[in-house]
Amino acid sequence: MEINNNLKILIGIPAYNEEKAIGGVVESLTEILLKDEYDMDCIVFDDGSLDDTIKVAGNYKNVKVDKVEKNGGYGKTLFRMYRYAKAENYDILIVHDGDGQHDAVNIESLYSMWSKTGANVIIASRFKNGAHKYSMPFTRKVGKVVWQIILKVVWGTDIGDPSSGNILLDKKAINDINAIPEKFHDIFFNFFMLAYFCKHDNRLAETEGVFHPADNCSMHSNLFKSIIFYVKNVFYGLYYK
Repeated sequence: MEINNNLKILIGIPAYNEEKAIGGVVESLTEILLKDEYDMDCIVFDDGSLDDTIKVAGNYKNVKVDKVEKNGGYGKTLFRMYRYAKAENYDILIVHDGDGQHDAVNIESLYSMWSKTGANVIIASRFKNGAHKYSMPFTRKVGKVVWQIILKVVWGTDIGDPSSGNILLDKKAINDINAIPEKFHDIFFNFFMLAYFCKHDNRLAETEGVFHPADNCSMHSNLFKSIIFYVKNVFYGLYYK
């Protein structure tokens, strides 16, 4: 992968109780992280894990760990990452989950699409890669389609996988997302985030990705939680300025 070595790039890994998966995630990123010509950092943003996530991640010398003592939830962990990326003046942030769902090849795919398009936000899609089929529960499919339609109708943005968490943000997107007040940080907010970016004149693009099933139980396995999740995202996405 050819990367402009004048760019400062952060791979941010949100993780909570991922001791079984985090080693494989970091190991898969080792080759790119060890290339001297890249100004690329990798940080595991641990969300108060009760297992050995921090210990396992800390065994890799090319990876740093940013930890908190109390679990705050996925949204707050992402905002810790966003704040850090802004404070340390990174040009690019790539969010790469610690549960093993996001394949390391997506780093190249995301960066390549950013280089081609110059879009502020690049999303790795679970559905563009015909060689890697991704199955999704019915309720999530319905929510995904609703989000797709709203993004297309309201903002003219055609995104096939608006619930993907494997994304690249450039400096403008990093600065913009940091303006969201703290009271909204605990919302797990895929659509909310994309709608916010559209409102603030960020260009969105999509690239194919490779994804794997995760062992951890998803919040979407609970029908009630799934409905609340999608309703919250649509509400805040449409009405928050």
